[in-house]
Amino acid sequence: MMCIRVDCANIGKCQLEGVRRVLCKFSCTTTRMRFVWDAMDAPINLELLLHFLEFIPLLKELIVEDATNQYNEQNLGPSGHIQSNPNLEKLTIPSSLMDNVQFDLARLAPNVKTVNLSTTGKHLWTALHLVGAQLQSMSLKTETKGVFRQLWAIEPYSLKKLHLHRLCSDLMEPTDFKLNDVVVFFSQCRALTVLGLELQIPCSVIQLIANSCPTLKSLLVYEIEDGWTLLNKLQQFENLESLTIKVAHFEMRPPEVQDLLLIRLRDLTLDGVEFENPFDFFSNLGQIAPGLRTLQFAQYDDSCNERYHLTVLKAVLQVKLSHLSKLVLLDNASYFPSHVFNQFNLFPRLKELRLAYCGLSAWNRTIVVTGLERLSLDIYELTTFQLRNLLKMFPSLVKLDVVEPEDPLRFSIDDLPRTALLCDFNIKKRGFNILDEWML
Repeated sequence: MMCIRVDCANIGKCQLEGVRRVLCKFSCTTTRMRFVWDAMDAPINLELLLHFLEFIPLLKELIVEDATNQYNEQNLGPSGHIQSNPNLEKLTIPSSLMDNVQFDLARLAPNVKTVNLSTTGKHLWTALHLVGAQLQSMSLKTETKGVFRQLWAIEPYSLKKLHLHRLCSDLMEPTDFKLNDVVVFFSQCRALTVLGLELQIPCSVIQLIANSCPTLKSLLVYEIEDGWTLLNKLQQFENLESLTIKVAHFEMRPPEVQDLLLIRLRDLTLDGVEFENPFDFFSNLGQIAPGLRTLQFAQYDDSCNERYHLTVLKAVLQVKLSHLSKLVLLDNASYFPSHVFNQFNLFPRLKELRLAYCGLSAWNRTIVVTGLERLSLDIYELTTFQLRNLLKMFPSLVKLDVVEPEDPLRFSIDDLPRTALLCDFNIKKRGFNILDEWML
């Protein structure tokens, strides 16, 4: 694996020669390359990337990242024409390249099997139609309306993994004329083992897709008005293992969904979901998804009062999930009540916990949580005193991640309890707490 990061658009001959020597030295062993364009004053230099690829003939995987997210359509120089790389099987390409008329994905990697593409769909489909019959894994990310229309003409016989980001742009109503093509496309996915969708559509469209593609394993839906109706429809996806629901509302549970069962569900993420009665949902979650292993719950609705947030937290901590091994709780508008840490002992298989809160309330008792091995804390105003108490509270820790505590320079091994010496201790910079990434 080789990584090349470019942070200056004007690269001199001496620097290019240095890179060329390195590439030539490892040309027979390099099979993966990550090219990072971090020169903020200029669009990505396609010619430079192609020049580097000439020295790595055995490359199998290429990952391109672009911090500028802008492109130009200037003609390539005579030395910058695209050569075929027959060994390239896996590509990750940003929109700045996919939207450039000079970039030809099919010519660059004629034998590609896995593509992870971000694009507006401007110059995408010709290339995908050329390589579509051999693709085994495809991830398309775009927010342009109507961009998936030409996708449905691809014959997906070889596909094993498919992730479509923002499919909602094409599928808004069951009577939409494009849905006929969609049904044909999904019905051809005979070899599909993982199908990931991101949908902002009515439950009736989800029903239609469920009828034509029962093999779906991963699903993200957002802006759902009736969460119970959604779960009722999802029962048709008998292989569903991962579900993410963003921005939804759960009213009182209707009688017709008393026997809800998602038997294969292993991972559940609830992001910005509102409940009329949180206990009504979480008290039945063990029955709905008895095999659940990962639960992530994020609240970001500042309009809700503190009492509601605490009610939801109490409902989450009382859920009966015997197989739960990872729990993620994010609430950047509230404090985590430290006295409820003992509730984590109710999860017999819990190994990993992540908390992201404004702060921790004061301790008022001695608590010990056994079994927990990984703890990640993104707590504003986390004090040294609180960290010491946390380390005493979790004697089985193997790894502890803390995000920008009170004063990182003041932390000393001598000041930490003896149990801290038995685990990896990492201090990280603060990032985004909201769950805005979704991966297959």
